[in-house]
Amino acid sequence: MIATQILSGFVLYKKFNSDAWRESVATLLFFSIGASIALISQTYHMESDEKSFMLTWMLLALPVVYLMNSSMTFVLFTCGITFYGALKGYSPVPFYKNEYWFLFLLMLPFYIKNIKVKPSGLFTYLQHWLLPCSLLVVFGSLHAEGESWMLPAYISLLSFFVLFSYLPVFTNLHFFGNGYRIVGFTGTILLLFIITFKDWDSHNYVTSAYFSVSPLKTDFWTTIFILISFILIWSFNKIKIPFSPLFLVPGIILFLFLIPLPYYVPATILNLFILFLAVFYLRQGLKKNHLGVLNGGLGILTILIFCRFFDTDISFVLRGIIFLLVGFGFFFANYYMFQKRKSDEK
Repeated sequence: MIATQILSGFVLYKKFNSDAWRESVATLLFFSIGASIALISQTYHMESDEKSFMLTWMLLALPVVYLMNSSMTFVLFTCGITFYGALKGYSPVPFYKNEYWFLFLLMLPFYIKNIKVKPSGLFTYLQHWLLPCSLLVVFGSLHAEGESWMLPAYISLLSFFVLFSYLPVFTNLHFFGNGYRIVGFTGTILLLFIITFKDWDSHNYVTSAYFSVSPLKTDFWTTIFILISFILIWSFNKIKIPFSPLFLVPGIILFLFLIPLPYYVPATILNLFILFLAVFYLRQGLKKNHLGVLNGGLGILTILIFCRFFDTDISFVLRGIIFLLVGFGFFFANYYMFQKRKSDEK
């Protein structure tokens, strides 16, 4: 610990402009803090648990992120507070007693600075992935008081990630550098597929008694806050955000969640919407001559067909024929795209 602090002082005064020195020493100091806390606790038989250990470690490590201007330490700090937030939040405790949210806000200035100073940096790309993943991991702790609004809250958050990814600061990023868009898109699609299997007949629909309790719950206000933020960004953003059908998902889920319907209606609507998504991305792929979007649409269609095999009584022969047709569809669509590209080049 003493040695790394001396090295840190040397880097601050002599090697601060060297990324290699700064990142290496800051990372070493980060782990030295954790090791020192663990060693002292064991030596003096101090009673503590994982939660108090992680909180103390992260509080002491936070200044290192800013003093050393270390992106690697920021990455480690984000992983640490995520682990702590999951330990503390799923205990369960009320959200305001989970220090994760306070620590998350404290690290945002460094993240914003990195976006401005190093928009195309490798660590900045990594941070675009870490923050949405961290929020998703700890987000469930907001429902410690009940799971009534968990479904629309998660759907709203994932759709918000997709919308957020279209802001000007993310428009020039490489596809795999825009973690918000990939996490939001993938999470929304997966959750839609999962809830097509949901037993909507036993769903706890809204009643007058339910309305009297829900506004007092954190998950209810979380859903409302995300939806309001979604609308504000969509309405007041100076850059025109391209339409994505995923923006419709929160509204569809809220409609199905709040309105009592026969059990087969929500599942039918969701399956039709997923089919619409597949056709939409197939059309976009053909229109933009983009193989990734085209195969994404084909992938959604294939997964939808595969999922429905589990809850429909179809013979194995018919299933085999359908799979062959799907495979042929993949081949034909990609062959058509390659031929189109060749003709365009000529």
